[in-house]
Parts: sequence; C-alpha cells; structure tokens
Amino acid sequence: MSNRRRQMSIDDVLGGQSMKAEKTTRTAKKAPTNAARRPAAPVAKSADKTRGAKAGGKAKQQEPAEQPGDRAWAYAAAAACDLVVRDLEWQRSSKPRTVPRWEDAPPVAHVLVLVAREGTSVLERIHEQAQLKCPTDWQGWAAERAALFERAGVSADFRKLTDRSVIQVSPHHIDLATDPKHPMFDRRAKLPPDRGMAESIMALGEVVEVMQVTPHEDDDGITRLYSGSGSRRTQATRLANRLLLTRWYDAVRFTSDERRKQVTPPFLIRAVHAMVRLEGKARTAAAVVANQMRLSEDIIREADGVEQLLAAGYQLNELPERLGKSLRTITNLHSLNKLAPSLRDEVSEGKMPAAVAYKLAGITSKKQQLDAAKATVAYKSGAARCAAIDAYLAGGPLPELGAKVKALPSRTIQAAAERLGRASLSAEHQGLALLVQALAGDDEAMAQLPEPIRAAFVDPAKAARERKRWQEEGFDLVAQEAWSSACPEVTPQQVKRLQAAGALPEHLALAPTLELLHQDEVEDRSWGLPEDRITLGSLLTDYVIDERQVAADAGRTGRRVSTYAELESIGWEQAGFDKDAAAAWQAATRTPTRSAGISADHAATGRDAGITPEMLQLPPSANLVRTVVDDWDFEEDERLSLGLFVMEAGLQWDDVLEDAKVEGPRVATGSEAQALLEAEAAAAE
Repeated sequence: MSNRRRQMSIDDVLGGQSMKAEKTTRTAKKAPTNAARRPAAPVAKSADKTRGAKAGGKAKQQEPAEQPGDRAWAYAAAAACDLVVRDLEWQRSSKPRTVPRWEDAPPVAHVLVLVAREGTSVLERIHEQAQLKCPTDWQGWAAERAALFERAGVSADFRKLTDRSVIQVSPHHIDLATDPKHPMFDRRAKLPPDRGMAESIMALGEVVEVMQVTPHEDDDGITRLYSGSGSRRTQATRLANRLLLTRWYDAVRFTSDERRKQVTPPFLIRAVHAMVRLEGKARTAAAVVANQMRLSEDIIREADGVEQLLAAGYQLNELPERLGKSLRTITNLHSLNKLAPSLRDEVSEGKMPAAVAYKLAGITSKKQQLDAAKATVAYKSGAARCAAIDAYLAGGPLPELGAKVKALPSRTIQAAAERLGRASLSAEHQGLALLVQALAGDDEAMAQLPEPIRAAFVDPAKAARERKRWQEEGFDLVAQEAWSSACPEVTPQQVKRLQAAGALPEHLALAPTLELLHQDEVEDRSWGLPEDRITLGSLLTDYVIDERQVAADAGRTGRRVSTYAELESIGWEQAGFDKDAAAAWQAATRTPTRSAGISADHAATGRDAGITPEMLQLPPSANLVRTVVDDWDFEEDERLSLGLFVMEAGLQWDDVLEDAKVEGPRVATGSEAQALLEAEAAAAE
C-alpha cells in the first residue's frame, strides 16, 4: 500500500478527496441509504431494536430541517457507533478467554457523536476526550447508533422488500448470523475479516460485486437483513470503514486548531449493491450456488489479471492497494508472464509450487527454464527444488535427495514439557528437561540454556541478516549482543534513540515503576495477560512508552511492578481493599466473557454506594429480568446474579440496591428466565 493511502493527510479531510472518491460519492447519491447527501428527504423510522434496549418511548418532537452536512456527520457517527456495538457484542457472545483491545473505535465514535450533536466546534477540544460525555455501556452505544442512523435518513425497515429487486444498503445494516441454530446461519461469518480485501475496497471506493440479502423476522419481531452470499465482503467493508474512520481521526488530531474548523465528514463506503432473495427453496439454492461456483484463483489467473491492469494503464506500484496484495506478490505475479507456456500449464494444474514458478520465471531463456525444470523434477518440496535450480544454473552438482526426517508433533512436545515440569528429576536430567521446555516455547527455559545450544536454535542466514542491520547502524557485535540480550525485540533504530536519551542496555530489563504505569497515556495503552512479565523493554517494543520515558524511569526510585497481576493487586490496595475483599468482589462479578471480574475503580464506586459482594451474588428479581433484560439470549444453564447484570447489561448501582430489597421470588438460572418470559409472552397473546 502506498504511503499516501497509509497516512491520510489533513488535506483529505478538508474536502480534498480524490476524484475517485468524489465520483463514488456522486454515484451514491442515488441510493436510498445515502439520503444524508440530499438536502431534504423523509426520514424513515428505524426498526433497529437493539439487544437490551426497550422498544417504544415518547413521541419524538419535530426538529428543524437539517443541512446535508449534518446528515453526513450523523451517518459517520452512526457507523462509528455500530463498530463499537459490534465489538461489545463479540465480547458478550463469543466468550473469549481474554477481553480484546478495541481502542481505535471508541475515541472516533466519541468525537463523531459529539460533532453530530453540537457541530464541528467540538473538534477544537478533540484532545479532551476524557471530558466528552458519551455512552459507556452496550445499551448506550446501541441506542445512540439507532438514533443517529434515523437522523441520517437511513431506513432500517426491510419488511416490504420484493424478491429479486436490487437495492443499495448500508453495510452496517447487513447482519451475519453466527448462531448455528439461526435459520440464516453462515459459518463464514465467524471468520475474521480479510484485511487485504478491506484495503482493496478502500482503494476502489466501492464493493464491485452484487451481494444477496434476505429479510428475516427474528424472534423479537424485528425484520433484519441477513447476508445470503457476500458475508466476507460485508465484513471487509465494515473493516474498511473502521480504517477510514481511524485515519480520518488521526489526521484531524494531528493538525492545528485553526485548520480543524474546516474539517469535512470522513469519506466512507456508504452503500453496497445487493439483490433481495426472499426466504424459501429458491433463495437457499441461489445462496449455495453463488458461494460454491466461485473458482479459487490460481497464480496464473492472478498473473493474467495483473497483466490486464497494466495494459489498462495502471502502474505496478498502484496495484497493491487495488488488489489487496503486497508489492512483492504483485511483482512475482508479473514475472510469471515470462514463464514458458508448458510451465504455466503445470502451475495451473497444481503440479508446480508457486515458489518454483517464481524461481524459473527469473531465468531469461525459456529453453533454460525448461531444462532447469526437467533436471530438478525429482525434488518435491518447493524449497528443495529451488535450491536444486540454483545449483543447476551454477553448473555444480545437484543436492542429494535426503530421507524424510520424522518430526514430533508440537502438541507432543508441549505435553512432555508439562509432565517434566511436574516431575521430580535428578540433577543429571534437569538439563534435558530444560531443553524440552525450551523446544516447547518456554522463553525462560531457553534463556537458561548454554550459549552454544541457544545458538543452534538460530538460523544462520537470519542471524547474518540481523547482524547486517546492526552493522549498518554502526553497532559492533558486543553492543548488539548487550542490547539484544536485555530485550530481544529491540531494533537498532530504537537503540540509537535510547543512547541519545542516556539509556543503557540493562535499563530495558528493569521492571517499570508504579509512577510510570499510572501516567495517563501509559495506563490507557497498557494491556496484557495477568501472568505477562512487564519490563521497560517490553513496553518500548509494544510502543506503549518511548525511549525518553525508558531513560527517565530507569533513574526513578520507587516501587517497581513486574507483572500485570501485580499491577492489578496494587490497584485494589490503593482503592482500599484487602486481598479477601478484592477476591470477594471479583468472584461476585466474574462472567464467562470477563474472567477477571470487576475492576478496582468500579468496585470502589459500588462500595461507596453501599453495595456489598453478597448483594451482587443475589439472583435478580423477576421484575428486573422482565424490565431490564427482556430480550437477553439466556443460556439454559447460565447462573444469573446481580453481578452478572452489572458486568454484562450495564446495571447501575442504584438499581442493584433497589433490587436487593425486593421481596419475592428470584430468577436463579437462564432456564427459569426463559420460562418466565415465555409465560408472560403467551399470557399477553
């Protein structure tokens, strides 16, 4: 990807979008989804009832007519809120072992929501994000998203769509069913989005192919639009919008206050083309055929596509962003145009690996290509055959065909290392056990091995390249080993900046001080597993701190923190909790998606409000289940508690106090909650 695309300039957000982007925007004006671009259009009432949010409410008062720019800001803010909501939904439903980092979207959403509410003057205080009052829980973001989409003129009413009609729809309104029990379930929706496809969509400014979508009424009575074919493109388009929003935000953040007043709304992929297929036998067949009849492109067909683009007038360095591939891959594909026709046929038929094809394509003479291919046909693996081709071209003997070496599966080595770690071994066997643990990936065990044995684990060619990097920056072997032993991930460029700041190699191995970790910019960006070891070197190579902060913290006196678990424990101490109290609060708020439970700061506010861990362990009352989480997707064996609702549904402390005083039956499990809600729904009918 070119530097221009990688770093969006401030000129891009001041109205200087590319001609391609302008053309896409003008075309998108025809789409109902893009009503934000038109001065006046009726606003359809959004039917997006979010999980945990209540339907109904007071009638909305008529507001003054909005300008097209207002709707554009509203759409951008709604898209940012949608990304936050989807991140939170993933945390709630996927039950990950650890909560993922999603720090990019919330600041963007905070700023855009405020711009949509108050105008672009908000951008003058873009660096005061801590003071911006925006939602903090799933329900708040979901409600904000629905209101902003409605304000942008984007209709979410899909009940009257006709079969085989082609529509333009926002990618943020196409749902992907990940529940195997859902009639619209698509297994590909569980795959991560394709970054290369997203960057290609960003470069083109649109999704080229027409998707298939199906309106389906869910159990909550809301008709949603589900993907029939195009799940991967939907995910990639949303990722493209996330990247565009983040780059817009970075460009705005790093400019002057005066120019920031002229900022225009971020350019987004606002709509995709989709054919409506109503539910039924024909729809299922169409979706299956659309997904299964696509041929997976071999490298020869991809190479032909590169040649077609070059013939159309594109330059080689313009193709990576359009095809979602690296420049090296594009160059390799371009080289296949020089491959002998019979060899191209072998590649298409799967008889020749891509690496061998690239190697042969580098030979100028087609006759020599054929001779080299014929002479090395006995070598089956790509690496071995490439080495044989090099030997053949050099005029030397070909490498001997060695017997295949049987390798132990990695899971076998892992299991052996765990058993040896628990076993009582004699001194003469300790060294062998250490070697097995190092083979299993234990860095501490690897560090304890003698230097000659550690050196055997390093690829000589890789070590030579690394040595050359350090030499080019002016470091001798002694200096390289000193810095690399303190922090293996440090780069020579970082070392030069460390030396300029006055830092020494041993400083990288130091644990950071509590004072450093409590600095706002460091605390916001620090994240890791409880057992992860923290050093100044690890914080530097993770880009949490810079070289000057390393040198400054090395000279500080004070308490140093070596793991994230220790840092969490200190937080509880500073909040006034002893070990038993902290454990009680964490146990009362531990959920499948948040195994660590509540944070110390959150627990402190609860304690000050009169909450106790015993209250949080109480099952919720029937009234709370009925009114707060009336469409929660309960698991039958799920244990319900007020602590669960605090962590997963954003229940406030005042609501906890009120519900703890309720007399009467309580709902202890998910199956009881489902029975209660189903019984009341039946009675209402």
